[in-house]
Amino acid sequence: MNPVILPLTSMTATHLVAFMAFQAVPIVAPDAARDLGIDPGLVGFYTSGAYAGGMISALSSGALIPRWGPVRLCQVTLAVAAVGMALTASGSLAVAIVAAFVVGLGHGPITPSAAHLLRATSPPSILSVVFSIKQASVPLGLAIAGAALPPIVLMYGWQAALLLVGALCVVCAVLLQPVRARYDARAEAPPPMTLGAVLEPLRLVATMPALRELTAIAVGLGTGMFCFTTFIVVYLTGTIGFGLIDAGLFLAASQAAGMISRVVWGALADYCGRPRLVLAGIAAVDAVCMLLLGYVGIDWPYWAMYGLCVAIGACAVGWSGVLLAEAARKAPSHLSGAAIAGLTTVFGFAMIFIPSGFSIAVTTIGSYRLGFVVVAGVTVLCALALLRPAPETRTRRRAGELLE
Repeated sequence: MNPVILPLTSMTATHLVAFMAFQAVPIVAPDAARDLGIDPGLVGFYTSGAYAGGMISALSSGALIPRWGPVRLCQVTLAVAAVGMALTASGSLAVAIVAAFVVGLGHGPITPSAAHLLRATSPPSILSVVFSIKQASVPLGLAIAGAALPPIVLMYGWQAALLLVGALCVVCAVLLQPVRARYDARAEAPPPMTLGAVLEPLRLVATMPALRELTAIAVGLGTGMFCFTTFIVVYLTGTIGFGLIDAGLFLAASQAAGMISRVVWGALADYCGRPRLVLAGIAAVDAVCMLLLGYVGIDWPYWAMYGLCVAIGACAVGWSGVLLAEAARKAPSHLSGAAIAGLTTVFGFAMIFIPSGFSIAVTTIGSYRLGFVVVAGVTVLCALALLRPAPETRTRRRAGELLE
C-alpha cells in the first residue's frame, strides 16, 4: 500500500466528521433559534464561541502531539466534539453557549495533528495536493451536513440532527484505534508540558516572517469562508425568502465545489510550483463573488443561485489546502504540526470576533449587503499581498541590493 494512503484517508475522514460537528448548529439555526426564542442572525456568536474553544485546544496541540501522538489527539477531540453536540441538543440557551466552546475544543487540534502526520508521511513534491485532499473533507462534511441535516430537522427536529452528528464523532474515534497503533510512536521522553512548550506555536508565527504573513492571509480569506458558511442558510431563508431545503442544497452545492476545487488547486500549485499565484487568483474571484452575493434575490433563477454558490465554494472554501501546505513547507519538518497550530490559533482568535461582528452588523443595520462588501474588500487585500514576492524573497533582494 502507498504509505500516504492510510494516514491521508484517516485524517480526511476525521476532519470531515469534526467539521460536520463544527458547522451543524449554523445549519439547524433557523429551527433552533425559534425554539430558543432568539434571532437566527445571532448564530455568529455560536461560531465565535466555538472558535474560542478551538483557539485554546489548537494552541495546546503543539505540546500534546509529541506526548500523545497525532492520532490519539484526534480521538480525544472527536469525543469532546460529541459531548458538545449533546450539550447543544439539550435545548437550553445557557448550556448552548457553553456547548459552543466545547465543540471548538473538539475541533482545534484536528488540523495541526493531521499536518504533523501528513508532513511526515508525504513526499514534498505532492504536499500541496495531499494537504488539499485532506482539506477537501471540510467542504465535503459541510455539503453532507447541508444536504442531510435539514430533512432530519423537518422530520425529527434539530436536536435529533445534532445527536446524530455527535454519534458519528464517536464512531470515527473508535475506527481510528488501529491507525493509532501504527502511527503514534512517541519519543521515549516527550518534552515537558511547560508554558513555553504550549506557547511554542505562537513563537513560530511571531518569529518567522513567511509564516506570519501566511497567517494574516489565512485570517483574511477565512473571513469570507466563515461568514459565508455561517450565515448563508439564515441569509437565504430569512432575508431572501428561500425555503430551508433550498438553502441547504445551495450550501451543499457550494461545499461540493469547494471539495473538488481544493484538490484541483492543490494539484495546480504542485504542478506550476507557484502556490502564491494560485492563491491570489482564488482570492480575486472570491472577492467578485462576495459582492454578487449581497445582490441576490428571490427572483434569481435557480441555475444562477447554484452557479454563484458553486463559484463561492470553489474560491472562498477552496484555498486552505494550498495555504496550509505552504505554511508547513516554511517550518522545519519536526515543527510542522506546531507551525500549523500557531497559524490556526491566531486564525481561531480572529474568528472569535469576526462572525460576532458580522452578526452585530447585520442585526443592527438590517442588511447583509454591507457585510458582504466589507468581506470582498478584505479578500482583495489578500490577493494584493499574495501577488507580492514571499517575505524571504524580499529579504534576499534587499540583501542583494545592499551588497551591490
